Amino acid sequence: MQYEVLPLFERGKRKPKKAFSSEPRISACVQMNKSLQTPLGRESRVAHAYTGPGVSELPELYEAHVDGIAVLAFTIEGVEFIDGQMYQQAWHCRLPEHKIQVPWHLCPRGPLDELL
Repeated sequence: MQYEVLPLFERGKRKPKKAFSSEPRISACVQMNKSLQTPLGRESRVAHAYTGPGVSELPELYEAHVDGIAVLAFTIEGVEFIDGQMYQQAWHCRLPEHKIQVPWHLCPRGPLDELL
């Protein structure tokens, strides 16, 4: 499914919260599955963020799990490998702004609502 993804760590160090609002999010299709062949040498859950057919701007997350979930967003945590080194990483994923839909019962009432 398509989400706006924001990595929360840079080489294992948490980014400052001020950077979250200024840093651009990556629009990607987020998928999680089990993989038998990983750099960990064993079976692992792997999260992918595809920005195009077979293209990913973010390194894969190994030992991935959903850490937190809310109505319109969730966080995936795991470890990533950059230049042969393993680092902690988390992705904050939310629906794209243009896809958020307000539930019907929260919309203002109009004269046609009486017909329903």
